[in-house]
Amino acid sequence: MSKVVVITGAAGFVGKKLALKLNSNGYKVIALDILDPEILNVTFINLDINKNIADLQDKIPTGATFIHLAALSTDSQCKENPITALNTNLTGTARVIELAQNQKAERFIFASSEWVYPESPGTGLQSEETAVSLEGLSSLYAMTKLMGENLVRSTCEIPYITLRFGIVYGPRSKPGSAPESIANKISHCEDVSIGSGDTARRFIYVDDLVDGISLTVSNRSAKVNTIYNLSGDKLISLNDISREVMNLLNTSVQVIEGGLTPSVRNPSPDKFFEAFNFKPCVNLRDGLEACIATME
Repeated sequence: MSKVVVITGAAGFVGKKLALKLNSNGYKVIALDILDPEILNVTFINLDINKNIADLQDKIPTGATFIHLAALSTDSQCKENPITALNTNLTGTARVIELAQNQKAERFIFASSEWVYPESPGTGLQSEETAVSLEGLSSLYAMTKLMGENLVRSTCEIPYITLRFGIVYGPRSKPGSAPESIANKISHCEDVSIGSGDTARRFIYVDDLVDGISLTVSNRSAKVNTIYNLSGDKLISLNDISREVMNLLNTSVQVIEGGLTPSVRNPSPDKFFEAFNFKPCVNLRDGLEACIATME
């Protein structure tokens, strides 16, 4: 097994933590991004996947594992820049697949998202075998991820794993997900406005997500050429988050609901948990506490 891992999007929220984790586990990490993650002992190569990347071949050893995180990764970014979203999330992915194949990569790990599942008012489980289609999606970001999955499936000639990430949260300078946004509001004694308190996701703390991704590099016995949901082990509602934050801060604010129909995505992570002998370690309370500790 090669001890070289190539990470695209290595300066991002997940990418930087993943690079640090794999580096500490003894892997030689090559970080591809337009920004330098500035990690000791990690090799940085400036890369824009919207441009031709074939000239990187002499900089990347054969047989590495590729982890493709680089993307426009929010719905708002994709709505504001649809052409860039298509170029980055699809054409860019095709370029990275081609590079990985040219370098005879040992494995290609593609970061997808639970957004490929349609939203529902109910809490029924959604598994990797649940039928998904573009017609069931209204988000351009979700569409690019579903098309990206099919691009990998139809063109990748090396072993691949597609990971549908749950909604990730954790400490960062600017809130990037609902748990962080709600915690930030309440920590500043501001009321919280939400469409429905019953809206729910399988949120996953960033360190748990990184641990899960790392296992797809080190565990060589799990099935490849398949899709896994990598999400939290519990369905968590916005009301659950609001209550937990108020309990942590020993404060109370008003949670204002907009009367909207609840939006639920409930991807079962059981297939991943079993294949990689994995369970998340960080519960909601501890994860929110870590977020709050970094808020000004």
